[in-house]
Amino acid sequence: MKNNLIQSLRQLIKEELAFSEASSQGRLPKGLTVDSEKASKIKQLYPKEYIVYKIVDAIENPGDKVVTRAGYKDPSTGEFVDGLMQMFGFKTQQALNVYMSELTKNGIVLDKETAVPKKEKPEATGQRGRKSSDKSRAGVIRTLFQNWKDNPDYTPSEEDITYDIPKGLGTEKLSDTDVSKIKNSALGLVKRGRPKMQKESLYEIYKRLQNLK
Repeated sequence: MKNNLIQSLRQLIKEELAFSEASSQGRLPKGLTVDSEKASKIKQLYPKEYIVYKIVDAIENPGDKVVTRAGYKDPSTGEFVDGLMQMFGFKTQQALNVYMSELTKNGIVLDKETAVPKKEKPEATGQRGRKSSDKSRAGVIRTLFQNWKDNPDYTPSEEDITYDIPKGLGTEKLSDTDVSKIKNSALGLVKRGRPKMQKESLYEIYKRLQNLK
């Protein structure tokens, strides 16, 4: 019993320190969600006036905001959004964690995402390849070769096939024939070795031997 109490206190202190560090560094807190099935069962065990019921219900029905433990400042508006501490008058994170640690340990409450989601990068189309800082003819050829190795559907732009002429004499573009050769080489479509000799029939061999006499 004593060991369990010490372990719980250590966990609460750890969470408190982590929250303080995140706040001081301006990091956004984690948003919360619930396991719907488990939340339904726990809400049947407690009356609506009980704090556990209120916490689970607030997270399950957040409205148009993300529910967090201690609230957060929306970086886009500067507005402070209340968390569970402000909603239910908890003076410290530790006081709230008396309930939250059990809810999270039993998988009823789950961390979802940061309060304000990060801006997602646009989805890659698969048509563009890597850019090269080496704009010499050899550098452009190497980049085109690698781009086709990485993505057989790669389609080079005019910029991708343009290379610098040495000594600052301007730029030129690879010819369509050059581009086609690079692509075929990268995709393994270039046939190597000597062409095979056509197989002679027995009759042709016989005639050739007759002429040697």
